[in-house]
Amino acid sequence: MSAPNPRLQRTRSALLRSPLSRKPVGVTRELAGGFQQLTICTLTIWLMAGCTLQQTASVDQVDSNQEVMLTRTWTGILLGPCSTPYAGKEEGYSWLKLSGPGPVYSADEIQIVTEDGKPDSWWPGRVEGEVRVDQSGKRVVVKLHVGGKSFWMNGTFHIREAG
Repeated sequence: MSAPNPRLQRTRSALLRSPLSRKPVGVTRELAGGFQQLTICTLTIWLMAGCTLQQTASVDQVDSNQEVMLTRTWTGILLGPCSTPYAGKEEGYSWLKLSGPGPVYSADEIQIVTEDGKPDSWWPGRVEGEVRVDQSGKRVVVKLHVGGKSFWMNGTFHIREAG
């Protein structure tokens, strides 16, 4: 047998020099990096402009009861159908009827009602927790559970002046 040809050996061990295997086709790294930075910048601006939440309450004395209307207002860039962002405003409301001397109302003194004062059937079940009406601090603090679930309007609400 004859000795192996060294030229042939080098050719077999040499790496392929195809331009497609060495350089990306189309998008270069600089362009991809710029696109990534643009995406991060756009997302940051969108999140900063995003959404603001305002929680207010109006408290009215009706006979020996206090009627409290809780309002949550979301304003800014909201998500619509299919997660499509849009600029807008959404509000959520809930009404509470509080009986007793206050300013702290226990579960037995709290009734979740509709706008016209009837018991709210959306929240069936036993009410647990408390509502605190602080007229001097101009706030209402809601900490309720209904039927074992956290009430959707729990939180601190700024009392809005009438008129």
